[in-house]
Amino acid sequence: MLRFFRRRTAGDDVLRLERALAGARLELAERDRTQERLRGELARARGDAGDLADERAQADVERLVTAVGAPLVQFVTVAHLRGSDPAAGDLLAIGLRLVRALEREGVRVGTVGATVPFDPDRHDPLSLAGSPKRGDPVVVRVAGLDLRGKVLRKAGVEAVEG
Repeated sequence: MLRFFRRRTAGDDVLRLERALAGARLELAERDRTQERLRGELARARGDAGDLADERAQADVERLVTAVGAPLVQFVTVAHLRGSDPAAGDLLAIGLRLVRALEREGVRVGTVGATVPFDPDRHDPLSLAGSPKRGDPVVVRVAGLDLRGKVLRKAGVEAVEG
């Protein structure tokens, strides 16, 4: 009966330690995979937060441009009509500096007096008589505004005479 009870040998200790080492290696590998997965999730979360901040900033700028759109368009139109009137020169220079500053931020102000092809997505006819079709030449009478390609205010246009 004593033969069933074996004494531990050095070989048994080596096997036990090798199993423990293999288990520890598996745990380390799993920890490394978890760390890598968490780093990826963190990078995605940071990117999403940046995208969300960019969207909020874009919405804020759109609200600002929409709020100043009417006076800005009126100013550009008056500037075109007044031309080089000396009494209005200083005011026009300041206003045009404002327009250039907004343009640097991605605001595009249409050019009053320009002849362009009619695009109903970007232009509103000022007269119902002889409404232009897409692509017909029209003259911009009231400047339009867009912000990085998004139309905030359509330009007022008239069909080209003749």
